[in-house]
Amino acid sequence: MNTGARRSELSLGIQTRMYTVTQVASLLEISGMTVYRLIKTGELSAVQFGKSVKISKEAEPVRKFV
Repeated sequence: MNTGARRSELSLGIQTRMYTVTQVASLLEISGMTVYRLIKTGELSAVQFGKSVKISKEAEPVRKFV
């Protein structure tokens, strides 16, 4: 079994259910810094993958506006 391919498939599945900070900022019409502030205060949940931060498409503030 090719584990590299499997990891790639899993990664793609996660990415399709997640937004980047830039995408959320654009959707909510706020700055990226404001998105990071919302994450820091706990108003928006996020996951960090290495250096990138991802926000679930199911996160309540995101769902309200999408």
